[in-house]
Amino acid sequence: MSASSHIPVISSIEGYNAHIRVAPSAFPDFDIKSFEENMETVRLSMPPFRIQFFQLAILASGGGEVSSDGKAIAFEDYSFFVQLPGQIITWDVPANWKGFYISLTESFYTVQVEGARGLYDLPYFNQYSPPSALAKSDAEKLLTIFSSIHKAVRENSPHRVAIVKSYLNNLLT
Repeated sequence: MSASSHIPVISSIEGYNAHIRVAPSAFPDFDIKSFEENMETVRLSMPPFRIQFFQLAILASGGGEVSSDGKAIAFEDYSFFVQLPGQIITWDVPANWKGFYISLTESFYTVQVEGARGLYDLPYFNQYSPPSALAKSDAEKLLTIFSSIHKAVRENSPHRVAIVKSYLNNLLT
């Protein structure tokens, strides 16, 4: 493999945020951002890279094209999508995306209790899933949960991690 074809591996959420030029996360193993807050600084055209954590996102509006593991996806309003560890991602998006995305490690979500489900036990995380086009009413329900998580992360509550995990469980199950 030549140096020009090397695909960087982004192993941490902090490394990801630095790589795409957005603000640092509140936690090392979890982050939520609104696309709107990123649009001023994010790299709108991103060469390929690989992540080593999970991501899920809801695009309320904006369009553009994202490629995941070589599959080009033209996004429409009300798209829900997931990225798995090891996937190669690249994008070319306009500066008007609206919605949210979450980056998380498996350890943030997984509870070490017998019978508890891990991320790989959930439908979107056990294999590649193409983005889902949602009805506006369904997308609005997800946007409300994402918005609640976003708000909880920014509050200075001593219980904010537990609150975030509770909302995240509602979103994923």
